[in-house]
Amino acid sequence: MCVPGTSHLRTSVLVVWADIIAGHLAAHVIAPRVPVTLELDVHLFRRAPGSGVVRAMGRTVKAGRSVFVAEIEFVTESGEPVAVCGASFMAQPDTSKRLPVLSETMPVTGRLSVPLAERAGCVRREPGVAVLPRSEDGTNASNTVNGGLIALATEEAVLSLVPGDTLSSLGLRYLAAVRTGPAVATARIRGGGGGGGGGCPSSRGTR
Repeated sequence: MCVPGTSHLRTSVLVVWADIIAGHLAAHVIAPRVPVTLELDVHLFRRAPGSGVVRAMGRTVKAGRSVFVAEIEFVTESGEPVAVCGASFMAQPDTSKRLPVLSETMPVTGRLSVPLAERAGCVRREPGVAVLPRSEDGTNASNTVNGGLIALATEEAVLSLVPGDTLSSLGLRYLAAVRTGPAVATARIRGGGGGGGGGCPSSRGTR
């Protein structure tokens, strides 16, 4: 789950965890309708650790009639801050979609046998471009590509331009669901720097 060439946890992994935790909080408010992600933003205080335990704690910020907002804090086992994330959701417009029975526990199935990007089938097509196929085990309750995995494609597109670097922040705005795939993320560097320097990497995702 680390960034290739480093010993630091991927920023996209934090986004995946935040999407799951905030999604569970939203589901308790929006159920039986399906919550869909509108926005996810994660900001790291320092490079994420590559070993030990990272704990994520989510809380509801707003449970409105149309939008649900949550905040997730990531800390090490000793309580040292790692990152903070904001997430917002709305109810799936298709009222025929229904959530499965909610579980209060997360299933644990063991360690990944291959790197995360390989497991998800995400490949770097060329510098600045990453492609993520739609797969049955990478979809959400709406049967579209999981929002957290979109973050992986975005991260891969940026890292292809700054190998060995990591992302200090990642913001996603979901404009349309990826129903068929693949999702294609493109990135470019502004200011001549990488994710850990003075520049500003930017990216966008498309269906």
